[in-house]
Amino acid sequence: MQFGLVVLYILFVPIGLWLLTEVLWQHGAPFRYRVLAFLGFLAVAAGVVIKNPVVVGIGAFCFAIGQFLTTRFVRRAYHHGWTITGKRPKGRRAKAR
Repeated sequence: MQFGLVVLYILFVPIGLWLLTEVLWQHGAPFRYRVLAFLGFLAVAAGVVIKNPVVVGIGAFCFAIGQFLTTRFVRRAYHHGWTITGKRPKGRRAKAR
């Protein structure tokens, strides 16, 4: 096995954990966009393992779209944020009352 592939496989773990954490705790963007990015990453990892460039390409496309939409919503100051404490923040409507 090539050294580069070993490094790539090792790096898949922290990146996957980071994305899973983002999916579960980061409410700065709608859940569907965060899941799209995570599933795209899983498809890239699976495509590398099975050596299928089509799966890698589809996964990269899904990951890019999911991350773009997630970043767009976070930068637009979407009314939710990180929920590491377990409590989901109240939305704008709750503040207006």
